[in-house]
Amino acid sequence: MNDFDYEDLHYDNIGTRYGIDIEEERWLWETQIYIYVSKACPQCGIGKVFTYKFKSVLNPLKGACSKKNCKYRFFLRKYYIFGNFPKIPVQILMYIIEQFIIEKKMLH
Repeated sequence: MNDFDYEDLHYDNIGTRYGIDIEEERWLWETQIYIYVSKACPQCGIGKVFTYKFKSVLNPLKGACSKKNCKYRFFLRKYYIFGNFPKIPVQILMYIIEQFIIEKKMLH
């Protein structure tokens, strides 16, 4: 996987470009399980991960470790297939995947 500087996406205009509201994207991440949040911190492996709101359509939620000595903060999409497409909102990627599955079913 390419090393991509996710900090570059802190304040983006992607939502405006695609007409996606940050609150809608955040809701989809939380309710549709687009992003799975692991229970253990990816850095230390001990602390529990909690999420918090972030000001970006591309990353509406970030993760952080609860362990006092770690406090690792990270972009959730980085550890999933969505991390390979850091400049495309997850909502759009899911739409593409769903359309591909529908098309595949229609061919059979």
